[in-house]
Amino acid sequence: DWMIKDVCRQIRVWRETYLDDICVTTRVTACQLQTDPVFSEKLIDALRANSLPVEAVQLEFPEAVLMHEAPTITKNLTDLEQHGVRLITDEFGTGDTTISRLLHYRLDSVKIGRKCLDTDNDDEQVSNIGRAIIALANNLGIPVVAQGVETSGDLEKIHGTNCRYAQGDYFAGALPAREFEKLLSNPVGKTHVKTSLGLVVPTAASCR
Repeated sequence: DWMIKDVCRQIRVWRETYLDDICVTTRVTACQLQTDPVFSEKLIDALRANSLPVEAVQLEFPEAVLMHEAPTITKNLTDLEQHGVRLITDEFGTGDTTISRLLHYRLDSVKIGRKCLDTDNDDEQVSNIGRAIIALANNLGIPVVAQGVETSGDLEKIHGTNCRYAQGDYFAGALPAREFEKLLSNPVGKTHVKTSLGLVVPTAASCR
């Protein structure tokens, strides 16, 4: 509970002090979604308690969640979807999830590992999977984000793949809240943040 409340409190402070439309992405595990039957209610209540719109937060989860048929997971994600919370699946294409599972929920973004987009990849099947994911996602109107971009060379390799977005240390590394606030205090830094897709706030809780 504290994680959800703390994230929403932090978003409210940043919106009131720096950017009134800032969006934060918070990552959850399949275990969290499965063991807490009222996870969705807690998130919506925390947003309301801080007078935040649902657009202020994005929920990111590993691709394995799409394969779960657990009623609790389905309920939580369906509830959040109906309330308008944006859903993002992470590292898609690295596990056993089939591409058709992209249709299971109304996803707002799909993140795939850079390896799937690497044109120099020796494993042609992996590259083919990456291209298939991008093609299907684009046809469904779902933005695809290439993860793990660390150098200009990495960015160059994904050009021409029809993948329009990328993230990684090449653009910005992870920052503590205070360091991020310094960035927001700088007009140049604020402009940089406004052009990004959002921020990732890792959850402290973990389920193994």
